[in-house]
Amino acid sequence: MTTSNTTVVTTTANNAMIAVPDMTALACSEGMNVSGRVFYSCLAKIQGQVPFDPAWANGTGYYDSACKLMLPVGTWGWSHDIATNRYIILIGTRFGAVAVFERYRHGSKAPVIVCNVPRKGYTIWQTAGLNSQLGERVLTHVLGDPEFPTIAPNIGMTIETMSRLFLKSE
Repeated sequence: MTTSNTTVVTTTANNAMIAVPDMTALACSEGMNVSGRVFYSCLAKIQGQVPFDPAWANGTGYYDSACKLMLPVGTWGWSHDIATNRYIILIGTRFGAVAVFERYRHGSKAPVIVCNVPRKGYTIWQTAGLNSQLGERVLTHVLGDPEFPTIAPNIGMTIETMSRLFLKSE
């Protein structure tokens, strides 16, 4: 992986070279809204790329089937839908992956960040506020901070902690 002023060049599984914008610079860019700052700051810290599967797309701009991925609980991954030029953050939970992503084409200073959640665990998702456009507060709790996971855990880690606490109390 090599870095230039505004892009990171990475190699995909089939050795194709793709240029990925420098998400840290994007998060700090003048005029970026708060949701964009939170989303791109987290995206910049995620190491693991998950190859994008076009089957995730449901035809309406959402990635319902990405939630069927079973990533290790509490792990972060990122993916890029080249066809729509949108970035996706995937978070492993015991129910499947939570997919947090740009609703519209990448590049806006006011990105709309939304999510898809696994069908299982519906009450948890509704309680956590994962039902539509995500604001700063919900985004911060869902994404956590990959650089400081013990201080700022993601939703997958939080669910596991809550499960252990509830099971101990019975």
